[in-house]
Amino acid sequence: MKMKYIDFLEIGYTPKEKEVLAAFYVEPAENTTLEEAAGAVASESSIGTWTDLATMKQSIWDELRAKVYAIKDNVVYIAYPEVLFEANNIPQFLSSVAGNVFGMKAVKALRLLDIKVPSSFTEQLPGPAFGVKGVREVLNVKNRPLVGTIAKPKIGLSPEEQADVVYKSLVGGLDLVKDDENLTNQVFSNFEKRVMRCLEAVQKAERETGEKKTYLPNITASTEEMLRRAEFVKKNGGTY
Repeated sequence: MKMKYIDFLEIGYTPKEKEVLAAFYVEPAENTTLEEAAGAVASESSIGTWTDLATMKQSIWDELRAKVYAIKDNVVYIAYPEVLFEANNIPQFLSSVAGNVFGMKAVKALRLLDIKVPSSFTEQLPGPAFGVKGVREVLNVKNRPLVGTIAKPKIGLSPEEQADVVYKSLVGGLDLVKDDENLTNQVFSNFEKRVMRCLEAVQKAERETGEKKTYLPNITASTEEMLRRAEFVKKNGGTY
């Protein structure tokens, strides 16, 4: 079946309730029209590719192709059938609508501006378990902004030195102190020792101020190690 990028345009199409909608800012490449570039985005993020496909069936084309349903200035609006995506799989979803479309020769510049997903997505992925409301309940801060900081220097402090920063920051009025994203388990700052010292600093600050305080350790690692570190934090009284 022969496919052209322009075939993915269906201007005036009314998206269905269960379709995923996306808006892209598109600048076409040289010698490419905006319509062709828009179709390229819809094609590459759904069932199309850069060449004709002998294996493309009419039923696949009819049921699964994305449709460009509007173009306003350089903003392109695309509707995707819900069945293109696996429920509860954000990486697969992003690999479609925000994957190799950014490397296409048909576009000079491309930006994903907005996404609207059907209720089936939000039911599978309801968001944070506790959210801002839960954080406020844990810290008993209801009517003012939460205030925190990141221990600095980001790399190089020993567990004891980091704990001292945590303690002084919390007794100085802050609600929380977190690790920098670059700090994990280095030779100068063993993860478990750092967590223990910083949680002790939190407890000391709470006793002295009479306020709830917290420390947010960075548990980033391989999946299994990340789970182990999270359990270690929880086991030793950490709440984040």
